Amino acid sequence: MKMAHLVAQETRTMQAQFDSMPPTSKPIDIGFDSLPHLTDLMCETHWKNQHSADFLVTSNDVIEIRFVYPFSKPIYTEFRNKKKGRGFTRDRIIKLIVLSYLRFYKQEKNTSTLLIIPRAKRSQSLNRAETDGTYGIFGHDMEDLVLEALYFDETSHVVSMFIGS
Repeated sequence: MKMAHLVAQETRTMQAQFDSMPPTSKPIDIGFDSLPHLTDLMCETHWKNQHSADFLVTSNDVIEIRFVYPFSKPIYTEFRNKKKGRGFTRDRIIKLIVLSYLRFYKQEKNTSTLLIIPRAKRSQSLNRAETDGTYGIFGHDMEDLVLEALYFDETSHVVSMFIGS
């Protein structure tokens, strides 16, 4: 029963990733030959493989990034470039995404009353059980998450993404 609940929740949340995108969003090439795991992007050596890291996505100094997966509720976060007139490069946006996921997972661990069982000690499923912290993370540890697609809407200055596992 618990596994069926997780599958249903994961399916709804994956669909929500697309539903949360403004309708005029356009895809942005993430700049890697293979799809990167978010934890790989914490390592500087992985960034050597990115093409055109300084590609300017927007000259606007304020963007909103929408984080949907694997959270029980979407998280919309505004970012401001302190260097006026510089906008946001693809490299900067991806780094903001990775740092945000790190922050969300840490805060979830600190606010959940439920124990997060380490992967090596999980018996039947390698999936992470849902926790009841600030974000209600379910199904996946951060190590599982892959940045599969990135989108930007010029009108609303919204960055959306598709995170797989």
